[in-house]
Amino acid sequence: EDPDTLQVTIVNGDLSFVRQPVMLGHYVSSRLTGTEYVMNGLIGDAMDASLKNGLYPDRAGSHHVFVNTRPHAGPLPRPQGVIVVGLGEEGKLKPADLIATVRNGVMAWAQRLSERPDTGSTFELAATLIGSGGIDMSAGQSADLIVQGVCQANAKLSEGRDGGDQRDPARPWPPVTRLYLIEIYLSRAAEAFRALR
Repeated sequence: EDPDTLQVTIVNGDLSFVRQPVMLGHYVSSRLTGTEYVMNGLIGDAMDASLKNGLYPDRAGSHHVFVNTRPHAGPLPRPQGVIVVGLGEEGKLKPADLIATVRNGVMAWAQRLSERPDTGSTFELAATLIGSGGIDMSAGQSADLIVQGVCQANAKLSEGRDGGDQRDPARPWPPVTRLYLIEIYLSRAAEAFRALR
């Protein structure tokens, strides 16, 4: 596998068995629902506490990283963490905004990984079909835009590795080599697969 090529896998399944960090979106709202509610429970209510304290991403381009420190039926936390990206008001999300907010979320996780001594040179990421729950964006379009956002982040991260604007030459920020798009409904997973193929 070429480390500079993003491998994308569509998974028709349940997020609670994902070990990779999971990226999901949040529209402007005063409570956690659906996938966010489930993931909040898996990582010990850190997301709900952040939302209640007014430190939660809701506008497009914003993000917040939650590291999972709870064990889950084994030595490794599942997922490693949750990256919440802001989507703004429901029904107003533009494709360019989704690409940018995904890119920012990937960069935030890469930066967090660079702070740890045990970090590898690359990482894997899982994501839901962000923004595709409403009427304005299909599962296929969401999958395509998420891939574009991850690729943009990788391009910025490779600039840093190539001696451009490297933040810390001793600890480069790692890029994503594999993206798992997780969708529980088979029809939506199939639509995402067709769009990316």
